[in-house]
Amino acid sequence: MKKLFKNFEEYLSTIITMIRDLSDESHNKIRLAINVCQSLHDDAEKIYRLNTTLKKCLWEIPEAIEIGIPQYLNKEYVKTRLLLDYHDYNCINIMECKICQDRRITIDKLRDINEGKRPQIHTK
Repeated sequence: MKKLFKNFEEYLSTIITMIRDLSDESHNKIRLAINVCQSLHDDAEKIYRLNTTLKKCLWEIPEAIEIGIPQYLNKEYVKTRLLLDYHDYNCINIMECKICQDRRITIDKLRDINEGKRPQIHTK
């Protein structure tokens, strides 16, 4: 069986585009999985960790349930990878590109919202 991706960086780049329509709860789960992946050394371990979380998040997509999570993931991965390869070759203006904008929005969602903020103190 042919591998769908070369390494973790390619897998992560593709996943960021694939998850744009998932819920905020799923984005949070994936963000936590990415954070865990940063502490791992082996690409195979990183891919396994992120893939496991992604498969759990795909349960919110009816088509994924209907055709099967692994089949849906493979189909969407190939489709998204082809889109990104075409985009990387042809993207001229990052500021006006819809794909670049969507990726930026998803990356912002994956960032820790509380990072750099002080906790609020609630008064009685």
